[in-house]
Amino acid sequence: MLRRSWTLDRPIALYFRASVFVLMQLYAHGFGSTIPKTCRRFDCSYRCVNAPTTAAEVGLAMEKLMRKKRTLGFHGLALPIPLLLALTGCGDSKPSRFYVLSPIQIEQPTNAPYTANVGARGRSIGDGPVDIPKYLDRAPLVIFSGDNQLELNEFDRWGEPLADSFARAMAGNLEYQTNAARVELYPFLAGGRATPDYQVVVEVLQFRLGRDGRIDLQANWSIFGGEGRRNLASGSTRVQRSVAPGDMNKAVNMMSSAVAKLSQEVAAALNTLPPGR
Repeated sequence: MLRRSWTLDRPIALYFRASVFVLMQLYAHGFGSTIPKTCRRFDCSYRCVNAPTTAAEVGLAMEKLMRKKRTLGFHGLALPIPLLLALTGCGDSKPSRFYVLSPIQIEQPTNAPYTANVGARGRSIGDGPVDIPKYLDRAPLVIFSGDNQLELNEFDRWGEPLADSFARAMAGNLEYQTNAARVELYPFLAGGRATPDYQVVVEVLQFRLGRDGRIDLQANWSIFGGEGRRNLASGSTRVQRSVAPGDMNKAVNMMSSAVAKLSQEVAAALNTLPPGR
């Protein structure tokens, strides 16, 4: 009896959940009205086809519950209320949107470093590791609302870790911009293919997406290769873009464009390296 006084049977719990949900919806839509069909989902995991949908039906449901009070006890009826109130709002939550950075083909300049393509043509490139600041490398998109203030956009999220998405987009860009035989993502497979001829390491200092739509990418990069993996070239890149505030899809496209510009500068350095290094 003690255990039963703290636990609701499933049918009663289901009805009670529906009743609390409908009371909240009737308050929002007006008592005496019928709840719109779009508002009738009250549980994230399943639907109750017999859930009450009018004030009269709610009254009948609550009357049945009160008849059970002697069996359930006061605590068995009152204890789940806070939890049920939390459950009732989950069906109407805003759906999340997921994004990834993608390669973008940028038209190459006509100057010699890009047209020669002698350094990396037919050779292999290892892309990574890419180091991203910890405050950026998280699932929600990070929005700068001030110089030192960050906001997490819980409904706009990365489809994979940002460092992985950054490296994947950059690899696609380098493959197009250098005519390399292959571009591999770090970590490179041991015991399989030979170690890449060149390795590109990137340290992202800032990848800022502002609430005003401004995008600012700052990164240091280095190219290693040859015996002992010597530092063959290095540089710093800053890319700025802007989009209309609030359009997250275009904002991520512009972030991809910034990565493509960084890739272009790395490709220029790769293409000027003498063959065979």
